[in-house]
Amino acid sequence: VYGAVIMRAIMIGLGSVALTQFHAVLLVFAAVLIYSSANVLLGTGEDDDEEDMSENSIVQFSQKLFDTTEKFDGNRFFTIEDGIRK
Repeated sequence: VYGAVIMRAIMIGLGSVALTQFHAVLLVFAAVLIYSSANVLLGTGEDDDEEDMSENSIVQFSQKLFDTTEKFDGNRFFTIEDGIRK
């Protein structure tokens, strides 16, 4: 937890320095905010609930790295399947 707080403080400090020294960075941030807000307001026609995450490369990599299960087991973080903790 302390590491996350320290890293966040470092990133905030670096961002503050970048904004004060390079005005163009502020314009890039503004463009990103305008683009993302336009996507939210106008909608992209995609429904996040219907995405098949099994084909996502990050999901496939993490399934190779960790023991996982295909089913959802309520609010449990770990579950036991066939006598194996996953």
